Amino acid sequence: MMQNSSCFKLKNKYIWDLWFLKDKEGSWFKYFLESPRTKDPEERHFHSSIGLAKSQDLINWKYEGIILSANKNKWDDTSIWTGSTFYYNNEYYLFYTSRNSKKPNEQLIGLITSKSPDFKNYKRISDNEPLLRIDPNLYETNSYDGLTHFRDPYVFQEGSDFYMVFCSRRKDGEIKARGTVGIATSKNLIDWKILEPLSIPKWFDNTECPYIIKKGGIYYLHFCSNSFSDNFKELTKSDPIPGDYFLVSENLKGPYTKTANGPALFKPQIEKIAYNTQIVSQKNDNFIFFWQKSESDLCPIFSHRGPYKIWYNNYEISIEKEEFIK
Repeated sequence: MMQNSSCFKLKNKYIWDLWFLKDKEGSWFKYFLESPRTKDPEERHFHSSIGLAKSQDLINWKYEGIILSANKNKWDDTSIWTGSTFYYNNEYYLFYTSRNSKKPNEQLIGLITSKSPDFKNYKRISDNEPLLRIDPNLYETNSYDGLTHFRDPYVFQEGSDFYMVFCSRRKDGEIKARGTVGIATSKNLIDWKILEPLSIPKWFDNTECPYIIKKGGIYYLHFCSNSFSDNFKELTKSDPIPGDYFLVSENLKGPYTKTANGPALFKPQIEKIAYNTQIVSQKNDNFIFFWQKSESDLCPIFSHRGPYKIWYNNYEISIEKEEFIK
């Protein structure tokens, strides 16, 4: 493994989607998708597992190995995809996406728990069956690409309730504008009720890796997208560049709208290299990380970049020295 203050990479491996957790001792844990390098990078989706790295300062990371792979004897027997990690009541919860080889186009959500954030010893809460399937009454289940889009669960708490947002699609509307952010709620992190999707503009074909950050009473909805509605440029006055986006609302369930500087999180030259930007808070500061989807002078493709400082201010987001993140 090789790393420096702005680039984290693993020899002979692809690494991409990432998420973070800070334990009660103050250590940072970075969870991410990894797979062996092959001739075709797209094949990584069929061989992915969840890897782990640990840090004390968000800069120097120690790779800890794979913590969750496909279980050949269970429902999640294909590959493991993006999720989130949550700490509650002296236990760590890892929500993740997977599929079953008998019905590989259906995306499912699972859960393991552990007393430790490294998940070296974990309990499979969703063992014989997934924790969650999509609700066909509320979401599209057979998209034009043949998939059931139900992935990338992100879990957070507001008041006494837990919420999960996830990548999904509406049941109606223009085919390439059905991408939305689904939401579910729970009282115990085990039993979930899927709700109608958040109210967001009909601009996206997909909304991958969504998450919500609340600052100053404003909900900032973050996600990434690589496919867009046919009239995206006309409606947003910006080019549809695969990358990171954000919308804002004064209510958890929306409606969410773009700001004057949105909906893209970065300037176009940065959108072309960044994907799945994640934000972590350290004391009173916020920092971004992302995985690199193209080569640059600082990092190779399929590596992690960060941290870079970010500010939330009255509906807008600004990023430290964005012009130098190349």
